[in-house]
Amino acid sequence: MTSRGVHKAIKEDRIPIKGYFHWSLIDNYEWARGFKMRFGLYRVDYQTKRRIPTKAVKLYSKICERNALISPTSI
Repeated sequence: MTSRGVHKAIKEDRIPIKGYFHWSLIDNYEWARGFKMRFGLYRVDYQTKRRIPTKAVKLYSKICERNALISPTSI
């Protein structure tokens, strides 16, 4: 579920969300798709092993700091 989906669940569906865990910290190997799927907070350059922060890092940092969901456009 995306952060937008979590926000909708709280506001519209009144689901009492108690926590959020982002999958995954870094890009990883997915059994069905190999290394093609990229949804980590940090991209991995598989040649150099360098970790590159995505825009989501800043958003997730703010969510953790405030202990609340925020709009991606507010950062």
